[in-house]
Amino acid sequence: MPTFRIVLAVSFLIAISTVSQAQRAEPTTGAFQKQTKFGVWSKNIFADAVTVTGPAKTIYLAGMGSEDATSGTILYQGDFPKQCRYAYAKIKKILATQVPRWRTSSR
Repeated sequence: MPTFRIVLAVSFLIAISTVSQAQRAEPTTGAFQKQTKFGVWSKNIFADAVTVTGPAKTIYLAGMGSEDATSGTILYQGDFPKQCRYAYAKIKKILATQVPRWRTSSR
């Protein structure tokens, strides 16, 4: 049983060492750029979209519901399909500002 504990402890230390080395290996040259887009009513709560550009472009979206873009009041209460359409329209609008081909798409 003591051999098992030693092997387990060594395996754990190797795993921790590998993870810490991987975290240090991230680029520190500022190669990544971050752009944050805040909504009118949500600016003190969360960002509607964050775009990170580096080797690739990644867009993170948050807070896409049926809230009015300016006041934050819930629109179309009791009508789930309309709430979804409104939220999807907000997502499309944000993506159109971030992805040029979405501007000309008929989706």
